[in-house]
Amino acid sequence: MSKLIPKQAAAEKRGPSTWLMPALLIALVLLAVLRSQMGTRLDSFTIDEPWHIVAGASYVRTGDWRLNPEHPPLTKLWAGALMSESVLALPPLTPLIDKTQERDYVERIVYLDNDPLAVQKRARLAMFAFNGLLLLLLGLLAWRIFGPVPAAALLTLVALEPTLSAHMPLVMTDLPLGLTLMLSACCAGLLVSDWRWRSVLLTGLAMGLALATKHSALAGLAALGLGLVLVLAWQSRRAGLRVSIKRLCQLTVVALLAVAVLWAHYGLRFHTSPDGSDPFNREISAKIEDLHRPVLRTILGTADEYRLLPRPYLWGLADTLRAGVEGRGQVTHLLWGQQYINESPWHVWPSQIVSKLPLATLLMLALALMVLLRGRLDRAERLCLLMVMIMAGGHFAALAGSQGAYAGIRHALPVVFALLLVIALALRQVVTDLGTHTDARRVQFHAAALAVLLTVLLATTLPEPRLYEFHNRLAGGSENAWRNFSNESVSLGQRFHEIRAFHDEVVVSGELPFFGGRSRQSEGAGLRNRNLVESLYEDNVDGIYDGYFLVSMSALVPWPAWDWDPDTFYAETDEVFRAGHMHVRKGRIRDPRARANSIASRLFDYIYRDNGDDWEMVIQRGSEVMAVNPRMVAGHIEIGNAHIRLGQREEALAAYQAFVGQTLVPMDPAFVNLVRQQIARIEASETLNGITPMRPPFLE
Repeated sequence: MSKLIPKQAAAEKRGPSTWLMPALLIALVLLAVLRSQMGTRLDSFTIDEPWHIVAGASYVRTGDWRLNPEHPPLTKLWAGALMSESVLALPPLTPLIDKTQERDYVERIVYLDNDPLAVQKRARLAMFAFNGLLLLLLGLLAWRIFGPVPAAALLTLVALEPTLSAHMPLVMTDLPLGLTLMLSACCAGLLVSDWRWRSVLLTGLAMGLALATKHSALAGLAALGLGLVLVLAWQSRRAGLRVSIKRLCQLTVVALLAVAVLWAHYGLRFHTSPDGSDPFNREISAKIEDLHRPVLRTILGTADEYRLLPRPYLWGLADTLRAGVEGRGQVTHLLWGQQYINESPWHVWPSQIVSKLPLATLLMLALALMVLLRGRLDRAERLCLLMVMIMAGGHFAALAGSQGAYAGIRHALPVVFALLLVIALALRQVVTDLGTHTDARRVQFHAAALAVLLTVLLATTLPEPRLYEFHNRLAGGSENAWRNFSNESVSLGQRFHEIRAFHDEVVVSGELPFFGGRSRQSEGAGLRNRNLVESLYEDNVDGIYDGYFLVSMSALVPWPAWDWDPDTFYAETDEVFRAGHMHVRKGRIRDPRARANSIASRLFDYIYRDNGDDWEMVIQRGSEVMAVNPRMVAGHIEIGNAHIRLGQREEALAAYQAFVGQTLVPMDPAFVNLVRQQIARIEASETLNGITPMRPPFLE
């Protein structure tokens, strides 16, 4: 076995003190938590947090995994374990049909049955502790591998990075994924540098935690696995056969241990419920069948048949592949103010990252790359950095090959961590070079530039009051990023407290209605808001509405491809309040399409949330919507589905054909092909026996 770092050199790298550096890292983690608290204290829940919190509490109390299997349980278990029944009371589990019903179920629990502010307070404490612990482990591991300066620099950069800091209190899986994948990559680097069984254990545990955090961990872990095999093959040129076989066995143990950790998070049980049933909101067989690609259906079907992984994990993996890889039908992008229709430009993900990182960080990264090209890393450091880059590259490649770019940078956090590590290593290199007096002028320039950029980073990020919304000036800044980008990095629904304050101060005292869209959150807060259309039988056919209108800022961006002209639509209204990405307008809207669009939303709730079955009414109202707004092309699908349920073959065929034949609205070609397949099935059958309604892609 080859020795990479002598014990004495390793001790010198870690520093002379056995307690000072851990104390410093703990202090930096606490500062990161404090900085996050300052920049997120005004935030309300994101749109998904209630789902994760209720699911986690249910897991802990019942051992049933039916709620929110879209994500593995690690983060939710942590949050749920700290949710006492006095803070979050849960009703008995009940059968649910599809995601719309399940979302309504969990939001009722948080917003109507409990105190959401108390739930959020407890959730934030739980996640600060969880993410803080993972960050501390990463700092300790970086200290072990790279030394004190990179470890301290990495934690400092994480604390100052707005997006990472914004995620620290969120009951979401994105930041834990970035942290666990970084732990996995660093442990993998340790493994190929010393091939000790201790490193095998650490690598397997870290990879298992990543698997139990988020399904998209598979991309980074697959890249790491390939990287480990390639490094083993390279090292085998000089190692003997026996040593190489032993190391291959060690890699096998890593994989088995990682899978074992995943199984442990599901209680070492294949089925969803303790009684051996699987009461998901949609059957696992149907979930797998929803996948477009036969190879994916085969892989997941085989894994389920032979019980290779827990069934809730496989259900969530099918959902992730459908929504993230195959896409939700997204065919439009707004990037740097440019609208892309029916195309995904190559720079979708680079743009998502570059727009959110502070300019000082981007400049430090460019300088860091130049420094490291001339720098010196020992063999173990090179191997660890290689593994981190392989992990980040694999994750980024998976993002670039997917069709789901709706989430923005939060799906790319492992890449952000890797970039920050590069900067941290460059800082160490500059500090080292300052002590050698080699090429003094160049080193002094690098040191001065990094010092200035760090100062700018502090000055530009510390005053940021809403970290989640941060965008750099290239993207328009936090105030105007909505003009240039349209994804969940712009907003994730965290301005509810300000909207509620405006409502209580202004709307309640007047007589005008507040059109903000009903939600369980607003209902629980007592807001007097409503939908444009409250009833499917409402008869305001001219679409004339007077009142206050809660609107996202992105609604002010014209979209010619969708025939959307906000200047005309909001011509008789004025802005009276703004809170980040949301604002309130007062005045009159007169547009029959507004009524038609609201009816379409009520129909969606009627079908997928309320289990409505008056299909004649669905056809009638859907046809009214299409007559007023022919661009609401999803209506063709719902009308066709209603005719299928009524056994009306020709009418169903006509509705689906109308969808395929329309040219008004760009649609995802993959979904159009599915509709064509549905048409072919109907044409090949004289009856509708065995033909089922189509599933809209945006349900995933």
